Amino acid sequence: MRTQQREAAARAERPIAQLTALLFNINRGKDAKVLTERDWWIYGTLDPEASGESLSPAVVAVMLALRAERKLPDQLLAAWHLAQAQADTAGRPPDCRALRSDCGRFWVLAPTWEGVNIRGGLVGCHGLNTGTITVRDLDRQLLTWIVKVPPRSHGGWIESDLLLAGT
Repeated sequence: MRTQQREAAARAERPIAQLTALLFNINRGKDAKVLTERDWWIYGTLDPEASGESLSPAVVAVMLALRAERKLPDQLLAAWHLAQAQADTAGRPPDCRALRSDCGRFWVLAPTWEGVNIRGGLVGCHGLNTGTITVRDLDRQLLTWIVKVPPRSHGGWIESDLLLAGT
């Protein structure tokens, strides 16, 4: 199975694994061990590097800097525990720390450019399902880019190392 197919299958199985773990824990006996979502994974991986449960040093540095400045958005707080766990690996934040939409519902931390496309070190979205959006550099407000928000079925999501198509 190719890597992309395995990642897609792992994403698709997560809700099923969550529901299975919930039902098992509700109906388990007193002596049975509490099982987590990971215990029900088939395609998911337990490797924290491959499962997206680690952040790049640039993202950690940006998150720590934004938190110190009280600018870290609420939708990225779900990844704060990863930043705290890897705080010793943080270096200097990159020149372009973050991009944010004018409405504040779409954030890209530690962006890097691949031609006209932008690869986000950590991308957080709340309330946008798909479409194009204008993002601005957090520190230099006159620098703007237009990117396409990838279609997602959830109203809010966080994803690391996501490639955003520029227009």
